[in-house]
Amino acid sequence: MQHTERLPKPLPARLPGSGQVGTTGRTATRFGRFELQLHEHRLLADGEVLEIGSRAFDVLALLVGSGGALLSKAMMMDQVWPDVAVEENNLQVQISNLRRALGDDRGWIVTVPGRGYRFTAPVEMVQPLLRDEATRPFSVMVLPFVARGSDPTLDWFVDGITDSLTTDLVHAVPHCRVVAHATAARYKCQPVDVREIGREQQVRFVLEGTVLLAERHVRVNAQLIETESGASLWSERFDQARGDVLRVQDEIVMRLSRMAGVQMVAAEAERAGHDEITEPSDRLDAPWQRVRILS
Repeated sequence: MQHTERLPKPLPARLPGSGQVGTTGRTATRFGRFELQLHEHRLLADGEVLEIGSRAFDVLALLVGSGGALLSKAMMMDQVWPDVAVEENNLQVQISNLRRALGDDRGWIVTVPGRGYRFTAPVEMVQPLLRDEATRPFSVMVLPFVARGSDPTLDWFVDGITDSLTTDLVHAVPHCRVVAHATAARYKCQPVDVREIGREQQVRFVLEGTVLLAERHVRVNAQLIETESGASLWSERFDQARGDVLRVQDEIVMRLSRMAGVQMVAAEAERAGHDEITEPSDRLDAPWQRVRILS
């Protein structure tokens, strides 16, 4: 008797490699601690992006969308590598990659000897996590401050402010990820879009500013920007009498780290639905609510 293989129901999104189009609507498939987002073409594990290759993603999408049906190797290869002649070991390599990515849950991909593969995890359709909710933790990057003026000592003075501010924020705002100064330095003297920086570095906030070193005083303009919207959450101007350069630098950094830290904690509290905080030190029960006020 001739057996006709039953194809799985169409997936609720396009399979990038196959050109097939399923139903519309931005939904995601959740299984265990994983979430498969077809429109975004990514896999999340515990809310964090899990990097897998494009072919592995297409294979997983087929398996997850099969409803537990047995998928033959021939059918999977036709779907993932349409109009391309590939060896069976290519599919086996992608299956191995997926099992490695699933870790302790690798047993959900079951090999049926001589026939194909079956996905056995219970799945549910859910609303996908938003990109920033899924990938951006409580985090900040201090962009290199821009020097204004012709004083020959200005460049090292401004670099010192940026470097020290990055260091102080690590201590001033515990549990906030602060991007390393060396990484932020790549954006020096470059036109920047903070929204693009947010996507590239997966940071929620950017702190930027300018420094003017005049004969008798130092002026610093700084602003804290939320990277998702590009909106300025806080801005301030500091004027300081010019004296001992290192002392002035320390005072500026102390004030900036304190005030920016308070603003970030307040924004994070509002994001989480806690709008009763007036000072970060008032409540220490949540990681993002902890800040040390420098004095």
